[in-house]
Amino acid sequence: MSEDEKKVDDNQTVDEDKTKENESDEQTDDKDLKSAIAQKEHFRVKAEKLEQEKQELLAEVEKAKQKEAPNSQAETDSTEDISSIKDKIARIEFSQKHPEIAPGDIEQIFQLANMNSKKPDEILEENDMVKTYLKEKQKESKIANATPDNRRGYSVEPEKPISEMTREEHKAWAEKVMGQAK
Repeated sequence: MSEDEKKVDDNQTVDEDKTKENESDEQTDDKDLKSAIAQKEHFRVKAEKLEQEKQELLAEVEKAKQKEAPNSQAETDSTEDISSIKDKIARIEFSQKHPEIAPGDIEQIFQLANMNSKKPDEILEENDMVKTYLKEKQKESKIANATPDNRRGYSVEPEKPISEMTREEHKAWAEKVMGQAK
């Protein structure tokens, strides 16, 4: 064999070795690829199952909330209704006990009682400011009711309409009315 032949023979041998290496690498790559694909498929299926379970659990939670919500709402509504009714009854009873107090003043007394955590009767008895205010208001109402208004008529009615009276009849009637005023 000549040197040229040896080179060609060596090149062929080297090429054959490279081909064998490439084939074994391809087989390894195929195995790795198949393994990766299998893993990907496994985790995709697992993720889908978990997502489905999550949706089912969320649906159960929503159902539970819907069942609890009306009951708890009804309980709070009924409690609020009862306390509101009790408060209204207390106001009515208080206003019946104290008819001289105006409705607006009753509201203020109840607000003051709530702020001080006392009963309205206690506020009415113990609070000097409320006592003074109510006394002054009663004095003002007495004065307002004592003042005559312009709608009061004559206490002496004429025997016939004023427009039909003669001068002497009108003068006699006027003296009669004036005499009563004195």
